[in-house]
Amino acid sequence: MARRSISIGAALVLLTGVGVATGDAAQAAYTNCPTGYACFWDDPNYVTLLAGADADRSLVRFENSFSNFQSARYSYANYGANDSASSITNNGRYYNAMFYVDAGCSGYLFTLEPGGERDPNLGNGIDTRNDPAKYALNDSLSSGRFASAQCL
Repeated sequence: MARRSISIGAALVLLTGVGVATGDAAQAAYTNCPTGYACFWDDPNYVTLLAGADADRSLVRFENSFSNFQSARYSYANYGANDSASSITNNGRYYNAMFYVDAGCSGYLFTLEPGGERDPNLGNGIDTRNDPAKYALNDSLSSGRFASAQCL
């Protein structure tokens, strides 16, 4: 009886350890956005799956503004980024990052506060403050800028 309890306990520890490792890896991907930048990925949880082994590093980033994501390309995946963002983060130091549904920093505005505010899934209908989102933003962002920058 004691031997069976030890085996079951060891199995639970192993299962728990695997779950924690997987969760940590997925959550750490947003840290690939450099300090001072706002970044987005093609898929939820800060990855771009078509980039394969570089999925967590395949992102689009901007330091001041990006007036039209049509000209952006995902690093490592090499395809266009307009109307494709599914997870975003603001790793800027001082200013809100503002993402827009239209080019030229126009249309509906979605704002993230500086210092790492992020949304791992723009398609889940919940904003970063766990409130119902006003609009579905998955695959709909077309431009972005920091509050201190003009849209260029």
